[in-house]
Amino acid sequence: QDQQKKPGLLIIKDNVDGLEFHNLGPEGKELQLEKFLHRSSPVIEAEKPPDILPTEKESTDHTPVPFTMKIIEPDEAIEVSRLIYRSYGYSYLSDDLYYPQRIISLVEHEHLIPVIALSPDKQVAGYCSLQIENTEDNIAEMGQAVVSPEFRGHKCLEQMSEYLLNTAKNMGLHGLYVQAVTNHLYSQKSSHRFGTRDCALQLGYCPSEMEFKKIDGGSDQRVSVVLSYLNLSKNNSHAIRVPEKYEDIIKEIYDNLNIEITDLPPEILDHPVPEHTFSRIKILNKANIAKFHVFRIGQDFSKVLNTGLKKLCHQHVDVIYLHLSMGDPQIESAVTDCSYQGFIFSGVLPHESAGDSIILQYLNNVDIDLDLLQLESEIAGKIKNFIKSAIK
Repeated sequence: QDQQKKPGLLIIKDNVDGLEFHNLGPEGKELQLEKFLHRSSPVIEAEKPPDILPTEKESTDHTPVPFTMKIIEPDEAIEVSRLIYRSYGYSYLSDDLYYPQRIISLVEHEHLIPVIALSPDKQVAGYCSLQIENTEDNIAEMGQAVVSPEFRGHKCLEQMSEYLLNTAKNMGLHGLYVQAVTNHLYSQKSSHRFGTRDCALQLGYCPSEMEFKKIDGGSDQRVSVVLSYLNLSKNNSHAIRVPEKYEDIIKEIYDNLNIEITDLPPEILDHPVPEHTFSRIKILNKANIAKFHVFRIGQDFSKVLNTGLKKLCHQHVDVIYLHLSMGDPQIESAVTDCSYQGFIFSGVLPHESAGDSIILQYLNNVDIDLDLLQLESEIAGKIKNFIKSAIK
């Protein structure tokens, strides 16, 4: 009976593992559903979850250990699942890592480059990866990092990060980005030591009960993350149209990234507005968030935005992150439409498939106390204060 009272799309969302909406312009619309046939994890079934999750602490022993880095083989995927389960229980954000077959599938479809660190006695000491959301992207997320408690403080994460950095360079990627939680500073410090620079603040990225690391002093509100970027491109001059509403803060972010920005050339600015908007919405069920990517802004953008926002709100998605290309000459009017609908600033992300993106965010009846966020960098503090002034 409860199911019958829900809107149709909400029933679908509750009963599938993945849900995407594609707006294809004149070719219509597409709804993609993903359902895993194998629901059981051999790791979860075979092992007891840890009674107490390992705490994330600054180690006093920093003696380097010569770990061996390698891309995992299919039969090693189960070791990644075991490491995640022993370190996080069933609280980790990405369900895929609990299922060895899903890890293998992501590798086969070129969405994941997983690396393990082997100790001198061949134990799996750590895991980290490059995640490529769209195969046409020029950037990858470096993350899913976990180090077994007995090997923390011995430069394992640093060695995995260096290996993945060289891998990204060899692939010709233009940049890497990292997401670091804001309920402690450890992840941010690690990311900054690697050379990343903060470029966005994504509020309420995951539920409070979903622990990235077990730490003291958590709160009941959803966990926000800092997005940090490492530029690998030799081209340090980007032609973009900076929306006037966010001009000052965006210029500060790019200055901090050491990327010069210039305006779009006249031939692009004078280009006629296309009739149709092209976009994709992907719902991440476990985090209950949505990523709304707009690849081309058309005359129907306001309608596409309004329809997508209503759809996501009716499905009780908590937070929506909207990516708009600043290489699109219609970005100014699109940002105005977004502001009218209640979207607020989040930051920027260079080198996405449609160009450098401005990220806007929509909190669907979610309260975030910005004063509780722990931020290491000056630019992250400025982004927070900018957002704070906008939502007063």
